Amino acid sequence: MKQLKERGHPDAPPPMATDGDDASREAMVKTWGEVPPYGGLGRPPTEKQPGDGWHYLQVVKYREGGQVVRVEVKVIYGDETTLDLVGGHTSYVERTNLTSRQMNGRLVRKTLSFSKELEMLKASAAWEDAVYNLTRTVKTLRVEVNQPEVNEIRLDRIECDATDLDQIECDAIALNQPEFDRIELDEIESAQTEFNEIEIGEMDLNEADLNEVEPNQNELNQTESDQIENHQTEFKEVETKKQKLRYQQRSPAMAAGLTDHIWTIKELLMIVVAPT
Repeated sequence: MKQLKERGHPDAPPPMATDGDDASREAMVKTWGEVPPYGGLGRPPTEKQPGDGWHYLQVVKYREGGQVVRVEVKVIYGDETTLDLVGGHTSYVERTNLTSRQMNGRLVRKTLSFSKELEMLKASAAWEDAVYNLTRTVKTLRVEVNQPEVNEIRLDRIECDATDLDQIECDAIALNQPEFDRIELDEIESAQTEFNEIEIGEMDLNEADLNEVEPNQNELNQTESDQIENHQTEFKEVETKKQKLRYQQRSPAMAAGLTDHIWTIKELLMIVVAPT
């Protein structure tokens, strides 16, 4: 709550929903609440009170036998618009908690990686926040780059390396084609047809030669399979490169306008860790 107040909510807490634990409510009042003015009668007030315009609700889950049987939404601070504004769920705060636990083992429950000192817990949490917001890119925050020359990239020719066949030229494979329907495999089909039309009687094959026919057939089929697999691999690599050029990856800090580039771990260490 203290960080929320320092990072953009100095006067009032943001609309939020939590579970039924009163720790969040108490923290909100302690952070943003104010002691009401003394009216002149009785003892002066000393405890902080919530302010007007707050929007806070609790999603209370009732369980029986380890299963949720009922969910009740309680509006603690707010009015009839609070439920529409916040939403009757805790997905946002739980998503944040899960991300923090995945990146910071000190926050995981029932493990041996907990912090024995509060100072180390605060340091690890600060490091996790810095890495997540400055160095880690989020796919949903990327923006499309308007570069016509990038959209016009085409893969003109792919040279296919054929081991047992002649060099097969695969022409006119465009990047915007998800399937390789334009790959010319005439020479492979011709070689396959020619192979199938071999007349055993005219070659006067003995039993040993007949045993060699099937391995050659398998070798030819394997070669054809390898060529198609090579096409698919190269197509995926080029398509991935195209997507990287088409979109600009951004971190949460970039999306918020706090920085103009994605920080590296080295840059982050130079800022966070004081030089010795």
